[in-house]
Amino acid sequence: MRSFSSFRPVLNDMSPREAKSAMFAMFLRANAFNVRRQFDRTTWRTARPWMTFDEVRYELKRFRERSLGLLQLGNVTLKNIDVETAVKYEAFATKKIFQLDITEMINNFYDFDAKGSIPKRVVLDKINEEFIHLNRGSVVERDRNWKVAIKELTKGKNLMLKPKISEHSLAALILQLFSMSDKVITLDEIKAQITPCLLAAHQSVSAPILRRALAITGVKLKYKNHFEIINGIIEKYYVKHKLANENPHRLKSIVNQYVKIPHDNFVWDLIDFKIVPKHDYTSDEYEQAFNEKYDEPPTIAPLQMPFYRYKHPYMYVRKKQKINWKLFIDKCTRGGGTNAETLDAANAMLINKGLVTYEHCHPEFDILKVQGLILNQ
Repeated sequence: MRSFSSFRPVLNDMSPREAKSAMFAMFLRANAFNVRRQFDRTTWRTARPWMTFDEVRYELKRFRERSLGLLQLGNVTLKNIDVETAVKYEAFATKKIFQLDITEMINNFYDFDAKGSIPKRVVLDKINEEFIHLNRGSVVERDRNWKVAIKELTKGKNLMLKPKISEHSLAALILQLFSMSDKVITLDEIKAQITPCLLAAHQSVSAPILRRALAITGVKLKYKNHFEIINGIIEKYYVKHKLANENPHRLKSIVNQYVKIPHDNFVWDLIDFKIVPKHDYTSDEYEQAFNEKYDEPPTIAPLQMPFYRYKHPYMYVRKKQKINWKLFIDKCTRGGGTNAETLDAANAMLINKGLVTYEHCHPEFDILKVQGLILNQ
């Protein structure tokens, strides 16, 4: 990093005040193009050794008092924001960290919470990580700017703060909403999809946290479109009703019949559950069958199909039967365990009564199995 002038920039016959103002103007002109770009230590022209940073800040104060919005330096025109940026970049170059910088950095990682309680040292270490990453130096506990910045947040030895979403949690959210791709996606496209989920979770994200999260996930991503897919399924099988309250587990299970979206995916926080099925399926007449020969599915409307599958997620189903087991149980005694011969005899009884037999593994036979009943010979 070089100075804006390699030799004394002003004449000795100028007054000290005039000399400082002239140096400030020359410093601004030397950085006229740099102030409109991201800060780059290799191209920045510092005011040192001719001006200390405190002197630069004082000249900025005087400029604010007399500025009309623009500063003309020969053929170079600088707006007020350019002058402000020049002083900010000089702070970066000289590694000066002030109260406002500290406050802004705390707000990057924490939100105010009257009930929050985080040790001061934890917060200091956190913001110093970012300051060091930005090559801006670090803050120490005895720094007056640090003490002033946290004064209103202090409660005993701790600060009334709560952490924002961590970079690891944000990375997990991004990977729920995006899949890996071979094309780079823009930050605006990423923000557009994660912001609704963050708002629903009452979370906010800052540029440093997003940068750290993307360092984990990368930026070669493709939006999964899950929100639109879910709403498309809802539009097909449901109608909105302000008094309704659809079972979240059922809706998630129905959607997963068509596309696999984990039940804990953040996208579900964006879904409106004030919906009811267009054609529900509530029948309790059917149960699971364990063999294709017993398969006897009901006749249902197409719009009932996902609700039927939710209620009966089996390969085969059959109608339930009402069976009076008392007479058969009276012919049995407790043994070491119900055998196949007893179950065959039970099926023979069902046939005699005009009923349909069961596989030996069917839960209907549990009434015999749990008692270890064996038919008397």
